[in-house]
Amino acid sequence: MKGELREMERAHRPGPDNGWRETWGFTFAQELDRVEARGLSGPTWLGGFVECTLAPRQRHVWFTSGVVIDGSSYVLCRDHELALPVDANLFEVRGGGLWMHAICETPGEHWTVAMEAFALAFDDPAEAWGDERGDRVGLAFDLEWEGEPRDITTIDGGYEMPCEVIGVLQLGDDEWEIDATGARFHQWGDAPSGEWRSDGGGPAGDRVTLADAPYLSENDDGSPRRVRRTLDRVGSDGALQWTWAGL
Repeated sequence: MKGELREMERAHRPGPDNGWRETWGFTFAQELDRVEARGLSGPTWLGGFVECTLAPRQRHVWFTSGVVIDGSSYVLCRDHELALPVDANLFEVRGGGLWMHAICETPGEHWTVAMEAFALAFDDPAEAWGDERGDRVGLAFDLEWEGEPRDITTIDGGYEMPCEVIGVLQLGDDEWEIDATGARFHQWGDAPSGEWRSDGGGPAGDRVTLADAPYLSENDDGSPRRVRRTLDRVGSDGALQWTWAGL
């Protein structure tokens, strides 16, 4: 079983198609009390995601990370022209004002993701689909995703699993202790179709959207592709969950 988990977590041999990609994704979301939320009234929340896609036939990496906080701007860091890591199983990418390192500590159970970057804060999230004009802000975190192998769900060309997420997030001059629920996924194969995908399941109609987190991706021909990610409150217990849909 340990050997199977180790192989599952590792980078896979690229397929022959030019659009073949391999993606590692991580999400987290948590409620904030009023002190943590800087005096905001009512239910408050914080959520974030990291997504890193290797396009080995195109010789580059696509990186996207977003953070949304109740009452604050949408913060996005996106770079689709990063160089491939020297070793995809020692996952480290660097760019102008960006560094990210993801480590599989225990296959099938435990990942650590650290990041330091300059991001953009948008008052209107739709700017992430436009010219991406926003205020520059520092974004950094050191977070751990922990789950149980028994909770892994196999999906087409990959898998996903729910996790507990702990660590520290820094945004500008503010810092939060993260003790959140989340998920991670690893998927490989031909370029995704853009159909609805959910990090955790549940009926799509049983959701209240709290925040939009749009960003631009690319189609196989290099043309822009809009992606819409949302932070939702789901089900009777009001759990927080990230979902996304390609547009």
